[in-house]
Amino acid sequence: MIIMQECFNSPYGHVHFPVYAENIGYFPGKPYSVPESKSESVQMLSSAAKESGTWLIGGSIPERDLTSNKVYNTCTVYNPKGKFFYQMAQWVCLPYLRASLHRRSCRHPSKNSSV
Repeated sequence: MIIMQECFNSPYGHVHFPVYAENIGYFPGKPYSVPESKSESVQMLSSAAKESGTWLIGGSIPERDLTSNKVYNTCTVYNPKGKFFYQMAQWVCLPYLRASLHRRSCRHPSKNSSV
């Protein structure tokens, strides 16, 4: 199993999250295609899991939800075939100039997958 660190793809800090935020674009109940993802980090993590043939926990990625414009600190998980398996996100409340985290519901693209 590979486990990445938090915010591995950006400087750490609430002032950096909006600048480095990526659009992961996963919506619960809808098909998700990693090759069509706009997130370079999602594509890279999926490829690394597939190439190594192991589970990969993607640390966290600053994510911008384009429907609400909120920024989340999002963890993604990939199976040994590189399939996007799981996502958990926490909202980073930026207007108060402090990182206030609120958990958004966990999203399972692979409901029937087994660990």
